[in-house]
Formats: sequence, C-alpha cells, structure tokens
Amino acid sequence: MPKADRVHVVGVTAERVMRGELYRVVTTRSVWFLVGAELLIVALFSLLVGVPGVQTAVLLAGMLGAVIAGAEYSSGALLMTLVAVGRRGLLFWARVLCAVLAAALPAFVLMVVLVLVRNPYLHFAQDGSGGAIGPLGTGEALLLVCRGAFVLALAGLIGASLAVIAKSVSVAVIILALCFGLGQMLAIMVPALFSGGQFALIAPDWVNAILPSAVLTRLLGGDFASGTGLLDALPLTVLLALAWCLPFVLWGHHTFVRSSL
Repeated sequence: MPKADRVHVVGVTAERVMRGELYRVVTTRSVWFLVGAELLIVALFSLLVGVPGVQTAVLLAGMLGAVIAGAEYSSGALLMTLVAVGRRGLLFWARVLCAVLAAALPAFVLMVVLVLVRNPYLHFAQDGSGGAIGPLGTGEALLLVCRGAFVLALAGLIGASLAVIAKSVSVAVIILALCFGLGQMLAIMVPALFSGGQFALIAPDWVNAILPSAVLTRLLGGDFASGTGLLDALPLTVLLALAWCLPFVLWGHHTFVRSSL
C-alpha cells in the first residue's frame, strides 16, 4: 500500500471528508447543469410519455459521476486534496458515494413527487404482447421509481469509476457514450446479422438474459429481454447489475490508491 494511503492526518475523519466532497459537489456549476438536464429529461418523459425516461437520462447520470470523480485531474487540484486528506482510499469512496447520490437522489425525489401528485406511470407495465396491463397502483409506481433511481445510481457509479481509471473526464464520457450508445447498438445488430436475425442461434436464452442490456430492461420493469426462471426475480437482477459494475469499481479503486497521479 502506498504511503499516501497510510498517512494519518490529525482531524481528518470519514465524516469530514464526506462533508468536504459534498460541499465541492454542490458548489460546482457543471454538476448543477448535468443534474438539471437529467431532471428535465425525467420530467419530460414522465409527463409527456408516461415513462420515467431513465434510459435517456442514464448517460447524463454517468457523465455526472465522471465530473464528480475526475474533474480535479485536469487542473492538478487532486494533489492538494490528497495532501489534505492523507488517505486515498477514503477519498475514493467519498467521491463514489457523492457520484451515486448526485446521479440518483434528485431524480428519485422528482419521480416520487410526480407519483404522489399525478402518477404519470399508470400504464408503464406491459404484457408479453406489448399491451398495457395497468393501471399501476401507487405502491407499484413507487417500486418503479426505486428501480429507476437504482439504475441512475449505477450509471453514476460506473461514470465515476471510469473517470478515475482514465484519469480524465472527457475520456470517461467518450467511453460512456460508446457503451450506452454505439456499443449497445452493435451488441444487438452484429449477432442478429450473423444469425440471420435469430440471436438465439448464437447464444442460449440464459446468456442473453444476463447481458447488461437485458439486466437494465428487467430493472426498469420491461418485458423486452426478460430471462427465464430465477433470472426474472428482482433480487437476482439487482445482484447481476452490481456484478457488472463491480469490476469497474475495483479497477477504479486500485488505480486511485496505487497509481501515480
């Protein structure tokens, strides 16, 4: 373990580091811009379409995490922060938590208010043929809100981890755009082309069901890529989503704690 992670600075506690990171987040204009854009997308989709809009807002949530965790790399201010804190591991987890909170909490509060005031997600759930099986009750709508907020939290987590791994906000944003945009499109189109339009000829159903796009769809409550048997269960879907995120977080932690700036 490097010396920078073992230095004990008098008066530096996890609570103080977290408060300092939260203060930095709420005083950063780019963070406010991204949070505002994310809330705008969620509000427009919720009120005009009747869906939470998480699929569209997820890229902004990832960018938000990248800005929170990686903004100090370009300016060199990270070195001064590390000297003040004295423990890299503690600072990394504080920033990851701030990224998760910023990406998910404002949108969660907004969606809860919308559900309690208007409940725009009445007919979000669909049966296998695409027809609505609603209306959703308030409890079901709130569960949908929790699922959406969880997806945004994961996006912020991955964005923060990528920014630390790449040591650059711009590189992390490019990777996010490729993963959530071009990457998903290619993941669908390429197997379909090689299988004559029948993806199941290449991979069995259980493989398709654990892919990130399928896990994301199940987290949001859709039926477009549902698995079979236990893979449909929400607890297992949550575990699968966390398993996809874990390598990025561990890699980011390793990079932040052990690598040079």
